[in-house]
Amino acid sequence: MDLDAVDSDLAITVKDQWRNMLRRYILPALSLTRANAAFNLEIWGLLCLFDSRERWGMYGEWSQAHMKYPELKVRHVEVTRETRGILRRVTVNGNNKLALPLAKLAHSNPCIVFNECVKQAMAYDNLIEAIAESARSLTPLGYDVLVWCILTAFSNSSKPRMKEDGTSVALWLQSTAIDLSLKGD
Repeated sequence: MDLDAVDSDLAITVKDQWRNMLRRYILPALSLTRANAAFNLEIWGLLCLFDSRERWGMYGEWSQAHMKYPELKVRHVEVTRETRGILRRVTVNGNNKLALPLAKLAHSNPCIVFNECVKQAMAYDNLIEAIAESARSLTPLGYDVLVWCILTAFSNSSKPRMKEDGTSVALWLQSTAIDLSLKGD
């Protein structure tokens, strides 16, 4: 019996068990916490052991976990309402003082917060700067979920890339574009 083969089989089994615990228990539990960056960082310590395809698959399940658990459904509604309220105040005030509360909210519910942010940024181009400002206070898990949310939104095949007349880029895609000429060198 080859000892290396037994070790690799055992490592695969342990990794599968951790994946299942993350999917079923740990990520949904994070959604019930309130802005706990330390817990977020510890979970990232586990998630970074998986490749991006596996992590993003877990994020997809996590973003739909509120459909399975009634407690998460209540939390989903609360976080969505709070995120929309913060984004609404950002557009009214025209300042970025609300970027930190958005980042704090994303510590425990990054899927909900960033899905809503991306959806709102596609509709209102003045939100992109505030969302980018809030990204300064994100944890590595927050950055990873933000990338997943952006790629998920851009890969949505039901959204047209061109206007109906076929002559220019669709408004939602144009709203998400960052004007690099304004940023300088």
